[in-house]
Parts: sequence; structure tokens; C-alpha cells
Amino acid sequence: MRKPDFFIVGAPKCGTTTLNEYLKQHPEIFTPERKELHFFGSDLHFKTSRITEEKYLAYFSNTNQVKRVGEASIGYLYSKNAANEIRQFCPYASIIMLRNPIDMIYSLFSQLRYHNEEESEDLDAALDKEEARKRGLYLPKVMGAPVECLFYREMAKYTDQIKRYFDVFGRKNVHIIIFDDFQQN
Repeated sequence: MRKPDFFIVGAPKCGTTTLNEYLKQHPEIFTPERKELHFFGSDLHFKTSRITEEKYLAYFSNTNQVKRVGEASIGYLYSKNAANEIRQFCPYASIIMLRNPIDMIYSLFSQLRYHNEEESEDLDAALDKEEARKRGLYLPKVMGAPVECLFYREMAKYTDQIKRYFDVFGRKNVHIIIFDDFQQN
């Protein structure tokens, strides 16, 4: 059984699903049917329990016929622990996708509202609740994404998030794709 050797690490609503789907179509690349495994990022908070390493690796069984094996989870960029955890697990490249932070925040808010994971009626109200949410207040009853996705402003602060990956993997092993460029080409 192979371990993943690349990771699509991106902010929410920045094209990670599309990139994952494109890569999945290549005959020499494998990504699991399920996206957002969130095995790494031990500092992220979910309303459900994390998958075990055994279950995580089972997603990559029967991948001996391909050249590259990878996965995509949006929480890995925001997480302060994921870069080091990925490096310890498998020291290979990461792909990071970014989007204009303001566009990302609006798009993330809209998606969470659509899936009933955001109970605020408008973005201003959600932004007003961020500090209280960090203390565990005003959290939606249903939440499949990491709770940290409700910290919109922090999710959009890419500088420190990218720096973590540069520090852990080196700039040569991190490829940044800007969403607008990806969308145009």
C-alpha cells in the first residue's frame, strides 16, 4: 500500500476540488473519491472524530499502477500543525491554491450558508461572531467542515499559512497556483 506523495493544500473556495478532479482524470495519478480526508491538522476541530491512520491509508489501496498518489484537504493550509505532520508522514511536495481573500471569504460564507453550516443571515453578522466562535459560542448545530472555517478573517490570512509550508518543505517543493490564473488557463 502506498502513501500519498503529493497534497493539494489550499484555502477554502480556491479551486482545490477542481484541481483534484482534473488530476483524478490523469491515468498515472490517483486521488481518492472522497476529498477532505483531514487526516492531518491535529489542531483543527471537527464535530466528528478523525479517521485512523489505518482507515486513511485504506483510501490509497490498489494504487500500485500509478506514478503519483495524492489527496486534497482545505484545512491543511490553515492548520498550524499539518505541514509538520505531513512532512513526518511523507516528505514530498505540496500544492497550494489561493484566491483573492475577499472573494474567498464571500464564497466560503455562501457555501456554508447553503449547507446550513452557517446560521448567520449575512456575512457582517458572521464576522461579528468570530471572536465568540473562537470561544465555542454561536457554533452551528451541523458542521462538516472544520469549525475554523467559521473564522473567515483568519482563513484569509495566507502569509503565515504559506510561510509554514515554505519553512517545512522549502520553496522548491511548494507550488502556488493563484485561483484567477488557474481559472483563466
